[in-house]
Amino acid sequence: MQFNFFTMKVILIDDELNALKSLAWEIQTFCPEVEVVEQFVKPSDALHFLKNHEIDLIFLDIEMPGMNGFQFIDNCPHRNFKVVITTAYDQYAIQAIKLQAFDYLLKPIDSDDLKTCIEKVCIEIKAEKSSLQFEKILTDFSQKNNSSFQKISFNADGKLLFFNLNDILYFKSEGNYSYIYSNKTQKKLINHNLKSVEEKLMDYPFSRIHNSFIINLSKIVEFNKAEQYIVLEHEVILPVSRNKKEELLNKL
Repeated sequence: MQFNFFTMKVILIDDELNALKSLAWEIQTFCPEVEVVEQFVKPSDALHFLKNHEIDLIFLDIEMPGMNGFQFIDNCPHRNFKVVITTAYDQYAIQAIKLQAFDYLLKPIDSDDLKTCIEKVCIEIKAEKSSLQFEKILTDFSQKNNSSFQKISFNADGKLLFFNLNDILYFKSEGNYSYIYSNKTQKKLINHNLKSVEEKLMDYPFSRIHNSFIINLSKIVEFNKAEQYIVLEHEVILPVSRNKKEELLNKL
């Protein structure tokens, strides 16, 4: 695998020392572009490490004493790294998906599955880094020229798609993905969950009104406070959740 000198930094978490050694050996043998920064048998030690270090990916076991893998993820609500679940039990797959794990590898881990997983992670991380760099260029250009030229980019199926902010009507959650709607029916699927989208839009006039929706505030036509729904351009009607109502009112 070639990734233009990109070295992905990972940590491994597993209470079984032999499993740690085995996975570290496989990564070092089959994935030379990956650096195993640290290995932990105690998830609590890994949490402490993450307070002062930036990494790209965690290989995380599920069944561990004291703090299992899912509890570990719950302790990282604002994580800026990917998580790959490693376990001998396949019954955790659905829960891993719900917690937005990037991938799920069954032990004993097959070297081909590991290489495929690493390749997918590298591609996505590089796309995200490119997106951030390009957005900075666009922002600098806009500020320098006092221009209304504003675009934002999202990863989609191995591509980097660019959108005019004013053309976006709303975003709809689709599990680990999201749809961008420009009218009632026209949509694009992007490789970002809604939380990730929300973080990218923090400096723009968008608001999350529901677990499943983020809207462009400039597209609001009507807000029915009694029935708790909002009407956007193109006659799009979306629900407003009770806990988001006050936040939305403060932005209007």
